Amino acid sequence: MGVVTTIEKRCRRCYSCIRSCPAKAIQVKDGQAKVLDERCIGCGNCVRVCSQGAKQIANHADWVSELLEKGGVSLCLAPSFPASFHPASPGQVISAARKLGFAGVYDVAYGAELVSAAYRKLADGKERLISSACPAVVQLIENFFPELIDSLAPIVSPMIATGRFIKDMGLGEVVFAGPCLAKKLEMSDRSVIGAIDAVLTFPELKQLFRQAGIDPSLEPESEFDGPVAGMAGIFPISGGLLKSAGITGDILNEEIIITEGKGRTLGLLKELNQGKVEARIFDLLLCEGCIQGPLIDSELTLYERKNAISRHVCGHKGNNPPPSSIDLFRGFTKLAPAGPLPSEEKIENALREMNKNDRKDELNCGSCGYRTCREMAIAICQGLSEKEMCLAYLIEEMERSDHTIHDTQNQLIHAEKMASLGQMAAGIAHEINNPLGGILIYSHMLLEEAQKEDPIRGDLERIIRETARCKEIVQGLLNFSRQKDNTYVLTNLNQVLASTLMLVSSQSLFHNIELVQRTDPALPDFRCDEGQIGQVLLNLIVNAAEAMAEGGKMTITTGVNEEGWVLIQVEDNGTGIPQSKVGKIFDPFFTTKEVGKGTGLGLAICYGIVKRHKGYIKVSSRSVEDGCEDSGTTFSVFLPVRALL
Repeated sequence: MGVVTTIEKRCRRCYSCIRSCPAKAIQVKDGQAKVLDERCIGCGNCVRVCSQGAKQIANHADWVSELLEKGGVSLCLAPSFPASFHPASPGQVISAARKLGFAGVYDVAYGAELVSAAYRKLADGKERLISSACPAVVQLIENFFPELIDSLAPIVSPMIATGRFIKDMGLGEVVFAGPCLAKKLEMSDRSVIGAIDAVLTFPELKQLFRQAGIDPSLEPESEFDGPVAGMAGIFPISGGLLKSAGITGDILNEEIIITEGKGRTLGLLKELNQGKVEARIFDLLLCEGCIQGPLIDSELTLYERKNAISRHVCGHKGNNPPPSSIDLFRGFTKLAPAGPLPSEEKIENALREMNKNDRKDELNCGSCGYRTCREMAIAICQGLSEKEMCLAYLIEEMERSDHTIHDTQNQLIHAEKMASLGQMAAGIAHEINNPLGGILIYSHMLLEEAQKEDPIRGDLERIIRETARCKEIVQGLLNFSRQKDNTYVLTNLNQVLASTLMLVSSQSLFHNIELVQRTDPALPDFRCDEGQIGQVLLNLIVNAAEAMAEGGKMTITTGVNEEGWVLIQVEDNGTGIPQSKVGKIFDPFFTTKEVGKGTGLGLAICYGIVKRHKGYIKVSSRSVEDGCEDSGTTFSVFLPVRALL
């Protein structure tokens, strides 16, 4: 089990942990951010930035309590402890630790003194030296910059040096307390294992104090057991290692680079790996000094913490410990690499999944936790992230879903309206049809009886014409109201289209129109009423031609869309339909044509036919009246392939 785990119920998909993780050791699965143990370097940034408390660390407090019950346990306090336990003084914290049950309390600054001396000797002969005191930096190099391992100083950290010193005295188990989460990983590193038996963070040590009812600020002053260091107590401050080692640098010294913080340290390691930096000695801390460690647990400001450390170091002198013979050296391991980068094709596919089809679509907003959309795509290919983490993608999908819901709602409302109108139309048609038939019969009888010179013949002929027109409208009403039985047969839509075009293509209406057919030869046959589908095509094609009275281009497309629906699309570049009228075009008796040129039932009948075939029809239009230069209208009819089989 790793040092950081996720409490899933608390993870709220803010992705702050991804944004802050220098090792990109966070995997998002089903919206939950999980720490990958094999990539985690223990920097603790994810714990620090998680506002929901969803990241929890491996707690050694219970383990240490069990050790204390056995007795003979020593505590090593990190040099940064004066900055964490305010208002308690360092001496009071030492007394509180003894009261808790620790047999001895030792100053890790002594280990820092030993380590500093080793650095002083090593710095004289090594071409390039990277400090190895920060375990998070060591983990970062071992995992992601194995080419730099040979440049790491083969020297243990102050914690390990102090632990080995206590173990050499045969004083039993050793517990370390500090602000660093990575120490929990370091204690198990096979090159230093055995020096430390448990690692407490400062919050864990405070937890033990509270459980035991100990208030450090009420305890008397006391001193550390064993040797006490002097200047090495400044180790937790940036540059403290080199200062205590007597290796000084200034702004003009190109041989020494001191840097701190996640971004600067990671950037420097990348440049080192690329051979862009010529300095010789590098003092690196992933935090901004140990006094800014993820678990320093202090309400003091950065400068107050520095002052607390300085007062402690200046307030007592080291007791000139004799040189120690303990082993201060260690090795490093080239850990399994994170794996090769995915191919460019896979990266491009991942970008397209997030609707990033062009460079301009890559917003690089960082909301997903990754610096760029490309980094996010790589993480998707590596199984570390999900496309749903992309905010822009989510917004686009939400808008698309909202549009679909809106369209579906409109279709339902329209269908209900059409059903009501259909019932009404059926009643009207039946009531009117019989009287109209009588009028026609008697008009014809009167016309036959009238003399050729009789002026009444003109009136009778007019009555017959208008009555025939009424019959045509009534027939349209009957068709619209579904009173006609449907005959479904296996039909090839391309053949129906070809037959329809043969009927109209020779008409004068089509002489100035460029007709483009984009038919899918692999279009599957499906069951439909061939005559009715032909009527739909005829209405749409004639309407498109009439919209281009001065000529234009008509494109007719057939195919199958992604959802498996048969598609018929009729597109023209005519004058278009104003947006104020688009929502009414399927209403009975509504027409955009001039008076006398249309009954207003054509599209209503088309709508009814398509609906009876369990399909739907959509229209999009750009109108000259609305100020669109590239005007035109597209009708799209969708019919299910299998619904009627």
